[in-house]
Amino acid sequence: MIKKFYRCGSYKKSRRTNSPYTIPRITENIIDHKLSNGARVLLKEQQGVDTSIVLAFPYGLANDLHRSHLIEHIIFRSCKGVGRGYVVDRAIEKLGGYYTGYTTEDCMGLVTKFLARNSRKGLELIFNSLTDYRIDPEVLKKEKIIVHGELQERKSDPEFILDEGQNSALFKGHPIYAGKETKKGYNEVTVEELEKIKKLHFGAKNLFIGISGPNIQKLLDDVEEIIGNLPSVGTDIHKFGSQKIERQERNYKEYGVKDNVISIAFPTCGFDNRDTYALDIMTNCLTGSCEEYDTRNRLWFNLREKRGIIYHTRLEHIAGLGIGHVDIRSFGTVKKNTETVKRIMIEELERFITEEIPEEEFIAARDSYLLSTYRKNRLNDVEEIAEELALSGIYGADLTYNENARKIMSLTPRDIKRVARKYLGEGGISIATLTGK
Repeated sequence: MIKKFYRCGSYKKSRRTNSPYTIPRITENIIDHKLSNGARVLLKEQQGVDTSIVLAFPYGLANDLHRSHLIEHIIFRSCKGVGRGYVVDRAIEKLGGYYTGYTTEDCMGLVTKFLARNSRKGLELIFNSLTDYRIDPEVLKKEKIIVHGELQERKSDPEFILDEGQNSALFKGHPIYAGKETKKGYNEVTVEELEKIKKLHFGAKNLFIGISGPNIQKLLDDVEEIIGNLPSVGTDIHKFGSQKIERQERNYKEYGVKDNVISIAFPTCGFDNRDTYALDIMTNCLTGSCEEYDTRNRLWFNLREKRGIIYHTRLEHIAGLGIGHVDIRSFGTVKKNTETVKRIMIEELERFITEEIPEEEFIAARDSYLLSTYRKNRLNDVEEIAEELALSGIYGADLTYNENARKIMSLTPRDIKRVARKYLGEGGISIATLTGK
């Protein structure tokens, strides 16, 4: 589950670090509607010139690492109903927008945005891209070359080996584990396999659609008329079980690495588990995951302010369908200090198991977490709103910020100690160090 995120299509943008697993940030006026074929549509009115439609399917890398990624590419290359010389993503560009997507272990998201006056035509193109079941062998051959290039680009990141190593250490043998991406795996995919996958997994069953833009009621009528014709097939939503690991440690040495990076990771719970909020407060206290706690956290004080042996830390906390992980990394350490940094990171984590957070520190970490989320909660970009709606649906999240804030305010320092014992004390950690050769 570590950084297995591929955003494809002609439109490129970086993903918010923790999305879709942050607290939902939409507060009011949500329409929740079920189509006649079973698809669930979540809509929010947003005045402006644009409409965004995001479709979330519970089909991802854990279902099939290489085929899921390729089918995402193939959807964009659909030619049904787009006109001579066009494919669907290019046709949507003509509507003043774009069509892109991403694949995670347990979800595939298809993201569109176009001028609101073109919404009906956009819906028709989306529908056609999902129901165009014939795949041109030449198109598949070209897309294989393209994903080879994507893989090459990811491997050029010095942290790629850490990501792969920690992913294997945390999840190998677990159903969420997608394995290691290879060129050979892509080359073995056939046209017939992808056509079958598209017919079986990309229908209305367990499909969640987030929509934001003007004239929502009219748009809902169009959605029922067009998307309501998708066949009632799809993927079951699988709630992956928990994972426990033995404590383990690995050292990686790679040419071209200019820094010494230390990673400590451990498996956690899924999005719909209340423990997620306690873990967020714990990691904020440890690493300052919120900007409002950037220089008050424990690692900043002990590693940077007190000793001056790191430049910064970075936290990744992702929770999905029944399982998640935390990965804490330190950067900017000279080689002679790596063992000291590692020791202090482990000691500070273990303190949460043995000691209860002082009330004053707990309140400061909790309130900065709430403040950070509140500041981000008034979304006005239709794509962000639509994506929040679709993903909140598929992950079973409460849709309102206020409900989540209520849950956070109910937590106490005892909850932090409880989750530390549960996920650190009983579950084990994986420690990895990346240095240059």
